[in-house]
Order: sequence, then structure tokens, then C-alpha cells
Amino acid sequence: ISLASSIKLKESYMLLSVSNSVFAYLNQAIFLSGQKDGRLIFFPKFNSFAFNAVYKICMSKRVFFDLGYSFYFNAPVWDLILNRVPATIILVFSSQLLSVFLGIFLGVIAALKPNGFLSNFITVSALVFWAAPVFWTGMMLLIFFASIFPIFPVSGMYEISKVGGLLTRLIDIAHHKFLPMLTLALLYLALYSRLTRASMMEVLNSDYIRTARALGMSEGVVIFRHGLRNAILPVVTMVGLQISRVFAGAILVETVFNWPGLGRLAFDS
Repeated sequence: ISLASSIKLKESYMLLSVSNSVFAYLNQAIFLSGQKDGRLIFFPKFNSFAFNAVYKICMSKRVFFDLGYSFYFNAPVWDLILNRVPATIILVFSSQLLSVFLGIFLGVIAALKPNGFLSNFITVSALVFWAAPVFWTGMMLLIFFASIFPIFPVSGMYEISKVGGLLTRLIDIAHHKFLPMLTLALLYLALYSRLTRASMMEVLNSDYIRTARALGMSEGVVIFRHGLRNAILPVVTMVGLQISRVFAGAILVETVFNWPGLGRLAFDS
């Protein structure tokens, strides 16, 4: 059809009582995805046949990972996702490793003396970090460690102007990554430390722990070889369940620290 007819067709669709977002999607699908042999497929009116045709065109493209074109970034959507995936994976898995190991360590310490000062301090700190919004934690870390004490950079993944080899670039990425990694890790560190504490307290009161101590084994062997080995099972299960939530929490963290990952891409889109 001609350009004038296309404009009239577009104006007629705007008269429909459809939200702007739905109209924009259908309009793009019809006018951009509906090309066949250099000509536009003409839908005389908005009916079920037109909707089914557009739906089939769009879903057929999704099967072959054709997610369309982003007019905001002026690039294909699939290329944008592939470019942002490595940054998100680096942030998410490093924060998970930090929160798991540090949370287990603090949970074991808190379980040894449940009524002691250190145990109460760890418990209160864990509850504070668990209740605090992740973006607020990130902004507080930025104020203290990037503004008042300028130890870490404010945003970004690396310095573009820094010249060096692979080791220099890795150190630069680790330097930029520390604050967003710590922000995301503090949230789940509270969960893992509380879960480890409760599990360790239950295990340390078991009969086989008393038997191991009666046999003269050292306290370190009793705690880490016999106690922690059984107490860590609920923590491992929880780590697997929280992976999806970590990726969701990375959206806010990447936005606060301007980390070039999928979360920042979703926010900008």
C-alpha cells in the first residue's frame, strides 16, 4: 500500500479504545513485521484475523530469538541482551559467593554462644540489612565509601581511560564491583547467617555431637567436620531458591551504581 494509505490506516487505529502501549506494539508489529516481498500486509480493520496474524508473526520471530529492534538504543534487542549478560553474571555470582561464605561463617559464630554479645550483634545487624531496602543500602555505601571517604568509584564497571593489560583491567573491574557486590550481598548475607545460626544450634544439641565431644575430639573438628556438614544442607537449598531473587534485586543495585548489566538495561528500557 502507499505511504498515504499507511498514514490513514495508522490514524484510524488511533481512534480505537486501546491503550497507547498496546497500540504501539500492534502498530510496530503490523508496519514493521508485516512486510512480505517488499510490500505491507494490509489489514482492512482491527478484528480477530488481524490480531491472530500479528500474533503468529511475532511468535514466529521469537522462536528464532528475533526480539525486535530497540529504537531507544538504536540496536537489535538480542544484541543488547548479549552485551549486558556478562556484567550481570559477574555481579550476581560474586555477591552470592560473598553472602554465602560470610553468612555461613557469621552464623556459626552466632550459634556457638547464642546469648552472647557477638551473637546478638550479628542477629540485629542481619535483621537491619534484611529489612533495609537494597537501594537505600547502596546509597548509604556510596555516601560513606565514595563521597565522605573516596575509596571506591561512584559508578560504572571500569575506567575507560585506564591503560594496561588484562590484570590491570581485572583489578579495575574488581575495584568498581566492590560496592554493588557488597550491597547485594548484605541483603542475602542476613538470610544465610540467620538460617545457619538456627540450623547449627539444632545440630549442636544432637546426640552425635555430644558423642564426638565425649570421644575427645577437638572443638574445631566437632563444629566444622561434624556439625557444619549437616547444618549447611538447608543453606544450600536456600541458595538455589534465591538465585532468581538475586537477579531481580540486581535491577535496583545496577541502577544505583550505574552498573552496565541487564538490570540497568531493563530500567532504561
